[in-house]
Amino acid sequence: MKKTPRYYQAEALKAIDDWYADGNKKNPIIVAATGTGKALIIAEYMRLAIEYDPNVRAVCAIDTKELVQQNYNELLNQMPFAPAGIYSSGLRRKEKNAQLLFCGIQSVWDKASDIGKADILLIDECHGVSYSGERWSKFLDDMHVINPNMIIVGFTATPYRMDSGLLWTGEPRLFNGVAYEYSVKQGIADGYLSDIIPKRMATKYDVSGVGKRGGEYIESQLQKAVNHDDLTNAAIDEILEYSVERNSGLIFGAGVKHCESIQRIMIERGETCGIVLGTTPDAQRDKTIKAHKSGELKWIVNNAVLTKGYDNPAIDVIAVLRPTMSAVLWMQMVGRGFRIADGKKNCLLLDFAQNINNFGFIDEMVFKDKKPKDDDSLDVPPMKECEKCATMCHAALRFCPECGLEFPIDDTPKHETKSHDGAVLSTQRIIDEWIIDDVRWDVHSKPNKTPSLKVTYYSGHNRVSEWVCLEHTGFARTKAVKWWKDNTDGNKCKDVNHANNYLKGVPDTVGYAMQFERTMIKPAAIQVTKEGKYDRIMGRSFEVLQEVVQDQTQHYSHEQDDWDDLPF
Repeated sequence: MKKTPRYYQAEALKAIDDWYADGNKKNPIIVAATGTGKALIIAEYMRLAIEYDPNVRAVCAIDTKELVQQNYNELLNQMPFAPAGIYSSGLRRKEKNAQLLFCGIQSVWDKASDIGKADILLIDECHGVSYSGERWSKFLDDMHVINPNMIIVGFTATPYRMDSGLLWTGEPRLFNGVAYEYSVKQGIADGYLSDIIPKRMATKYDVSGVGKRGGEYIESQLQKAVNHDDLTNAAIDEILEYSVERNSGLIFGAGVKHCESIQRIMIERGETCGIVLGTTPDAQRDKTIKAHKSGELKWIVNNAVLTKGYDNPAIDVIAVLRPTMSAVLWMQMVGRGFRIADGKKNCLLLDFAQNINNFGFIDEMVFKDKKPKDDDSLDVPPMKECEKCATMCHAALRFCPECGLEFPIDDTPKHETKSHDGAVLSTQRIIDEWIIDDVRWDVHSKPNKTPSLKVTYYSGHNRVSEWVCLEHTGFARTKAVKWWKDNTDGNKCKDVNHANNYLKGVPDTVGYAMQFERTMIKPAAIQVTKEGKYDRIMGRSFEVLQEVVQDQTQHYSHEQDDWDDLPF
């Protein structure tokens, strides 16, 4: 049955069109959290493209056969008689002339001449693209030779590579920026993603002596450190204890031998447990996955084979027995539990590798860019982008000069705030609710800086501010537009001219926006958490909870530092 796109999927589709309408000629990225339906966005983009121009040729490329099949099936669901085909050796199909073609990069990397001209190239899991690798670089170069005007749109949940940093920075680069992002946090808040519940594990791995190569642990050394039956038995003791009432489990091991040990011990305990490795024959792999999805197997063990493209909404427990330094891999592993299913209340996360402590809240992970190495041609200071307001700042700054966000001391690709007491989601930390007395707008500007709208919320002796970047570009502007639509109401305009102008769109300047201060929809309360020295707004409530009204004193328990002391 054809699906109606969710609001964020429709916004993502519009964002692609807006990207090119704004004069951008470079390729955009759509960032959508794992489990939020990138396949539907891709299918709808293809469907709409061919409806607009019946002669358009679109190709969707990916690096796993499961995603090739999944994306193809989604298009047929949306457009049953689509002129679509598959080119994938793993799927035993080579329909190279299909107008809407889904292909695996392993099968087509040297077959661009067979595929022919494409007007649009969609790349799913685009963080897998690397110009340092022969397959993607050759395929992209050859496809551009055939059609130099081919546009490319990338889709990913993690717009970062360990070897090169953010996908839209550095040279050579394929993408030029993020056109739209739908986060894990928003997906959980909207009810489209499952909550993730972590447990503090007694069994822990010591990887202090394990070597590193290419930003990741050396697998052979890692297995020597963790693949011991006493450790594995202890971990499985905890897994089985916590999973008595769980239905479907996914286990990540540190390598082939480690996975085999985990499966062996699981079976010895009387558990139904399959295994999928990189060396598993396709037929056996498909059979094992089918048995896991049907419930015939409660457990399936793998060593990073099922980190992407494995869509099994029933998974309600994930056991990670694999330490990793890769934020992308960590996000992918946990992401297998985000999908929702009938009867599934949440997904239990059992992290024996202390990845939670290393990467922090998974719904607020921020991927930092890599700094160029040994480049004497650079005559500009090292910079970093503020993830809150998108301002480019000197790398040495501790606070963003525009919005005041405190930067982490370590600039490796980690979340800005560590997890507390084993929490994996930011919603699992302490959040206070402040009753709002007043809200004030101000123009925040500094010499040679783009101004922003500073919105300050007052609650007794407390106050907290946020910055709305209406005059910025890119994703900062996109976030500002969303803030404006969520927090202002044109019906409150007393001036007819203002009301008419309001309906025309979101202001492009802060000065003009100030004329609409009276349209602010003042929240009855806001949710605030402490991050370092400052408070951060986590959400808004437009109806005051009864228990909050009865005990307002809890929100006024501390005096906040004067905001004039802030370093911006």
